[in-house]
Formats: sequence, C-alpha cells, structure tokens
Amino acid sequence: MFFVKKKKTVALSLGGGGARGYAHIGVIRELEARGYEITAVAGTSMGAVIGALYAAGKLAEFEKWARKLTPLDVLGLMDFSVGKAGAIRAERILSVVDNMLAGVSIEDFSIPFTAIAADLLENKEVRFQSGSATLALRASVAIPGVITPVLINGKLLADGGLVNPVPISPLIGAGAKHIVAVDLARGRMTNPFERQISEHFLSRAVKETVKATRDKAAEISNKPGSRKIAKQLGVDTRIQKVVSLPVETELQKIINDVPKAITSADVMLMSIQTLQQRLTEVEFSKYRPDLVVGLPIDACGVLEFHKAKQMIRLGEKLATQAMDLADW
Repeated sequence: MFFVKKKKTVALSLGGGGARGYAHIGVIRELEARGYEITAVAGTSMGAVIGALYAAGKLAEFEKWARKLTPLDVLGLMDFSVGKAGAIRAERILSVVDNMLAGVSIEDFSIPFTAIAADLLENKEVRFQSGSATLALRASVAIPGVITPVLINGKLLADGGLVNPVPISPLIGAGAKHIVAVDLARGRMTNPFERQISEHFLSRAVKETVKATRDKAAEISNKPGSRKIAKQLGVDTRIQKVVSLPVETELQKIINDVPKAITSADVMLMSIQTLQQRLTEVEFSKYRPDLVVGLPIDACGVLEFHKAKQMIRLGEKLATQAMDLADW
C-alpha cells in the first residue's frame, strides 16, 4: 500500500510597511525552502506589491532589481508632486513593477491574489481580486500625505493599511492548511525619542533644582536676623524676583514636557502606526493566523528602498525563528 504525502500548503498575508516590505521576500524564500506551497496571497501596500509579483511569478526578477538599488537610484524614483494630495506620485516605481507584470490581470495570476485599499469617501475596505494589477497596487500603496490617492471607478482610494494592515479575512476559505501572517509593525527595537526625552527631563530637573535653591535662599534672607546668611549666600531678593522661573499649572507642565524635537509629522506618523497596530490586533483576534512573523516597526525607514539586502535577510532570519519555535 502506498501513502501519498500531503502537501504543506499555506495562505500568506503580507502587511504594509514601505521598504520593510522587502522582508516578505525573505519569509517567502524560507517557506519555500521548508517545502511549503503558497496557494493564496493577500497583501496591503508594499505587501500587495510583493504578493502580486510572487503570484505572477515575477518575484525573482524584482528581487534582483531591488538588490541593486542605491540611495541615489531611490531618489531618482521619487517623482515629487506639487499642489497634489501627497508628496509623491509613485508613477516611476509602479512603472517598473508594471513592466515586470507585463499588463497581466489579477485573475490571470498563477495563484489567487487580493490587494487591499481604503475607500476614503465611503470609509470602507476595498478588495482587488480581478482587473488591472497595476491599478490595484497603486491604490493599495497610497500612504496618506506621502503618496497621492487615486480615483478608480468613482472611488477615492488610498493605502489599505488604513482599514486592514495585515489582511487575514480574504484568505479564509482559500483551502490552505495554514495561514501565515507577516506583520511589519510588530513593536519597536528602540524609543526614537529616548535621547530627546532624557535631555528634556534632565534640563527640567536642573532648572527646578536651581529654582528650589533660589526660593529657599530668598526665604531665609527675608527672615529677621538672617541678613548675614543671605549675604554669605550672595542672594539679593530684588534679583530673585527677576530670575524666578514662571509657575506652571499641572496642565501647562504636561504640555510643555513634550520635547520640541517631536514634530507634528512625527505625531501623525506614530498616530497612523498606532491605529494600524490596533486594526491588526482586531483582525488577528477574529481570524487567527497559524503563524505570525513580526518585524519591528523601526527596522528601517518607510522610504529606504535601497536596503533590500538587509530587509530580505532580516525576513529570512525572523521567519526561521518563528517557524523553529512553532516546530514547522
């Protein structure tokens, strides 16, 4: 009697994260090396780009191109816009991907594929599972304020990370034995403002210590019989009134404690990242993936597309760790 060995199949969810998305390539390579067959892919933003290229059989070509990019090459791909609803049009980089896909429609991919975008007018998720792959990817990668949104079939579409950063739901019913999710915003390696915050509170502590010393000296100097002590301390109460620090209310203090190094752009980015992490938690709680490979959100910058080698290697490493831990 012969036993047919069952295939190890996985459906793959690829999250958004700009240049960190190169790590998806490393995860895919590690899955293949362990004998897993990827039978369906869903992706958001850069995850959609990598997923589409894989589903179309063009990932090796893209990887070869990406590994050669230099910082100067990346700058040349940034077609900055003026007076538009975003800083970058993203036509140049998407034209590279479009040439690799050769105009193939999503339904013609070798495996089922879903790209996620956000409808800004209807405030809902949009799934691309057929039609032009290039248009679907352009909608999915439109990071608010960075890449201009697009208008498709009357819908104003932007980055899928606004509604579903790591899409699991499109893979339910795909028929794969396991669902693997790759989350590119899984915590941080460091606090990006640790130095500025430490310096701020050190400066505040010094000022408060100086103020307390001055106040105490002034108190002593104003007591009858303490003129001699005041003279020894070198305190002049008239000067004390001039150099005294303003008294802050509790509300003013917590507002003033935010370091000036944290800009409005930083706050906007961290706010979006917080929203996306919460959305991912909700998605994972409803549709539990069998394996999660997580990358720190600060593994590299969103637009550092010259770091393909490092991110692919990191993706392989983290996939190896996650699969070893799960005994895959």
